Amino acid sequence: MIFFIFHLLCSSFPSGFYTFRANPLSPTKTRLDFEIFISKSAPENDIRSFIKYVETIANREREFCEDTQRNMTRGVFYTGKLHLETESGIIHHQRFIKHHLTDHFEKEVQHGQEIFYASRKL
Repeated sequence: MIFFIFHLLCSSFPSGFYTFRANPLSPTKTRLDFEIFISKSAPENDIRSFIKYVETIANREREFCEDTQRNMTRGVFYTGKLHLETESGIIHHQRFIKHHLTDHFEKEVQHGQEIFYASRKL
């Protein structure tokens, strides 16, 4: 399950989860922060593959940010509405996340309390 809220991404897996934050420092610099949380009972192989996966994501995100910054500096990138053909994946993702966050909020209202899927019930 993946949650994306403003500049924070949280992705969970059976052996743990990680957070990714993009923190703009200036018009030309952004710091990417990753935090990895792994279950104490996770098998060593799961831990290694999970960390390798997060490292792959981190490298892709860094490259994406650097490429975007280069395009903005060159004047190729500009803000505005998303292109319906070339950015349909982004539009789908935004609708997907909005639907699931809204659904989650409605469940919390229905139950009268916050619901934390990642916490254990003791």
